[in-house]
Amino acid sequence: MDGDGDGHTIAAGDCNDRAASVHPGADEVTPSTNRNFAVSAWRGDGKVWTVSDRYAGTFTLDVQVTDPEGAPVDGATIMIAGWSTTYPDNPGIKIVTWSVTDLEGRASFQLGEANVYYGRVESAAGNFPLEDNTVTELLNDPVKGDVRTWDPQIDALIGSRQAEVVSDLPPSPWALEMEYHFENGFYAGKNYFTDQSHREPAAGTVDLYVVDEVNLAALVSGAPFSSLAAVEATDAGILSVPLPTGGSPWTVVAAAPTNLSGIVDGTLAVSALYGGELVAVETLALPLIHGDLVAVRFEPGL
Repeated sequence: MDGDGDGHTIAAGDCNDRAASVHPGADEVTPSTNRNFAVSAWRGDGKVWTVSDRYAGTFTLDVQVTDPEGAPVDGATIMIAGWSTTYPDNPGIKIVTWSVTDLEGRASFQLGEANVYYGRVESAAGNFPLEDNTVTELLNDPVKGDVRTWDPQIDALIGSRQAEVVSDLPPSPWALEMEYHFENGFYAGKNYFTDQSHREPAAGTVDLYVVDEVNLAALVSGAPFSSLAAVEATDAGILSVPLPTGGSPWTVVAAAPTNLSGIVDGTLAVSALYGGELVAVETLALPLIHGDLVAVRFEPGL
């Protein structure tokens, strides 16, 4: 776009094509040296964010990453790039800032106007563009005050658990009692200058199930399964589950969230009771990351 009709476009460095430009006289300087792409700030705990609006006219870029079914992709690294001549011996497209998507698959940037921007998404589930070390052009005519969006889609599905609770089974004298306390959070970013990772707190992100051997295999494989009990998205509590007759081995499963950025620390104590009397107890200390399972197996009568 050549707003002032001088033969130089905004993409080529003519910031005077926009009256809102904060770079008067841009026509007289070398393109790509008179504009800010992004200015980032960070804390000692690894959190990184853009503060470009303190130094230049900026616009907002809102990013939403999803899988093919529209599920949000959290924990994905969003890299924003632009053409740089900062190092004359090695000009080219360089990363200018980055962020990590939240639990809703979103990230937001404040970026300098009048630049051509490129983007890339990398996640544990998949990347966009798919090819390594590639980017896609996002936009080439941002104006101060604009709100732009980018909605990339990775080519892999984010899994989910499908549990059906089984009830009305003949009870036996045996029961299992689970006492648990989890501290939950999610990976929210990394400072690549200091190699520090940032974690944010999040409410209840652990699932508990009591399954037999067949349904344990289904759970692990990602298939639908049946469970004597299902407590999902929980962080602390006590759960008592009567075991049915039949003597089948039963397994208590604590499952980390299927999203990509979940981080769980805590303890799980499983007690076996016969006729209300304590027979055995096992306590596990957990660190779990996305999709991880921890299990306690119990065989009634043994």
